[in-house]
Amino acid sequence: MNIQKILLRIALFIQVGMYTACSDNGQGAQNLPDTPHICFNGEVQKTTATRAADGDKEENTGDPISSENDYGEIHIHAFVEEAGEDAGFLTDGTYVTHKGGTSGTLEAKKDEEKLAWFNTTASHYFHAWTTPKGVTMDKDANTTEGTVSFVPVDEDHENHTEINRKNNIDLERFIATQKGPVSYRTNGSYVALNFRHLVSKITITGVERTKRDNGTEWLDPVKITFPDMPQTATFHTGVSEDGHTGQPEVTANADGKKGLSFNAVSHMGENNGEILRYPFYLPPFKFAECGEFIVEGYHEGGYCGPYYGHLANIQGLSELGELKAGEHIELFLKVKDGKVFGVSSTILGWNDNLNKNSGHSPKHKGIYNADDLRRLYDYCKALEKGENPDETMIENLYSVKKDENGNEIKVIRLYNDINLKDYNLYMAWIPWWTMHNFIFDGMGHNIVSHSDPFFVTDSKPDNIKNFYQDGEKYQ
Repeated sequence: MNIQKILLRIALFIQVGMYTACSDNGQGAQNLPDTPHICFNGEVQKTTATRAADGDKEENTGDPISSENDYGEIHIHAFVEEAGEDAGFLTDGTYVTHKGGTSGTLEAKKDEEKLAWFNTTASHYFHAWTTPKGVTMDKDANTTEGTVSFVPVDEDHENHTEINRKNNIDLERFIATQKGPVSYRTNGSYVALNFRHLVSKITITGVERTKRDNGTEWLDPVKITFPDMPQTATFHTGVSEDGHTGQPEVTANADGKKGLSFNAVSHMGENNGEILRYPFYLPPFKFAECGEFIVEGYHEGGYCGPYYGHLANIQGLSELGELKAGEHIELFLKVKDGKVFGVSSTILGWNDNLNKNSGHSPKHKGIYNADDLRRLYDYCKALEKGENPDETMIENLYSVKKDENGNEIKVIRLYNDINLKDYNLYMAWIPWWTMHNFIFDGMGHNIVSHSDPFFVTDSKPDNIKNFYQDGEKYQ
């Protein structure tokens, strides 16, 4: 547990203790304290890759909202059925975080907007949301509906493009939640709000072009266009006249204007020597309906493209079928001859950037570097010699899934391109039969051999797929 959460729990314990002392101090346990304001805490759910291809599920945790990860103004709507129009019950307040305040603690922007308990026993319901740039609330129904624009704002353009370098980054702060029923009697003064992201996110780590001489080069800048993607969506807060348990959601306006373009590889910074790219944000969508995309880029010789691809055809994504709210995928694209011919995908937690130099991802078992590949190589070579190698040497390289008959299948996934020449490692001629208990999924990545081919080339079984060896598809 990090220090922020420890301090937060200590502060909350003190707050609850103070209110309990007030209520027990000659007033009776069911009376409201002299200052019956509701204490709100907010954290943002770390959306985990529970739909990842390897099936790994993780603990659902959250990041406390603080001044360091400022989400701006948070609008909170309260509802109590017993509180009629004449009850003087305040239903709407705007909350923020302050520098120096306890991480996770939300404070009313104005004293007159502090929400308070109606009484000790009534069921209270809360809806809360943010409205960053790109989100506009309906003037006639500003607590029920709004419009989300996914078009990048017209600001800092990348060279050769007419698109904001940072794409629609403001939607990173678009979050909402619903809480209730809760009452003062059962809950105390403190109400925890667990926010979630309402849109989906894509990060492209690079676009590699294969030239006619089979040489390769990186494209930068790159524009990616989704011609069938709706430009706007409707934001439903979940608040309604006849119900108070509705969940906030974003629904793409399929009948509206379509076509969104983004800067695919604009630089956001570095992490341990790895270049980070600006992501872009889309409404939740089904790949079959809006997954077509077009890539255009520049290299030293000038413009090249267009190249056509489709998310519904990407290995590792096709079985998902859609990108839901709060989900984040990372793509690496290979293009040539007018098409996207190689795509590798990684399903990440919302805040993650896969650091290719840091070893294993905490979310996916698989091969990330030459050291991982060496362990697989040594294991297979031991099998070739008739030995009985310890499977613990590769236990972090494979995950287990079940086929349509319920049989367990071990799958080894390759998450990065690996050039063995860079490591001066000689590994060659893994006999395919040593892999018969596994499926080796290259995820569209390439292994460059040191001299001889890494995998034998005289027999290419079905259990080795979506894999490039020395720039050529292994098929």
